[in-house]
Amino acid sequence: MTTHHTDEKKPADAGGRLEAQASKPTLCDDAATELDVQIAQLVFGVDSSATQVWPWGVPPFSTDRNWCAAVVGRMLAHQAASEFDTELERRALLWGWKNDGEKKNIPALILVLTPDEICNAALDAIQQFHCGE
Repeated sequence: MTTHHTDEKKPADAGGRLEAQASKPTLCDDAATELDVQIAQLVFGVDSSATQVWPWGVPPFSTDRNWCAAVVGRMLAHQAASEFDTELERRALLWGWKNDGEKKNIPALILVLTPDEICNAALDAIQQFHCGE
């Protein structure tokens, strides 16, 4: 989900200037943006100060499958790849997905899961890797 801002005109101030006011993002947009910032920082290693000054904003990892594919690619090369695989499977099982028992099928898992679930799996995997949980 992408946040779209519209410009609404406000009445002229005392100096005769018109001010544009962007509409406020919804609560869901705020939650997605927070998740996207966490992904940028923990999965891609972007400094928090950098995410605050990007003129284009943080990529919508948790709402766009194309951006989420970058998360999957990064996690498969991450030290926590095994934990990520396990987290994806755990989440997919909740949707009724069954593992064939021979090997884990990440392409099938990412089709079953939504981008936000994949992003949360990535964050959980990194936490498990670092904390040994």
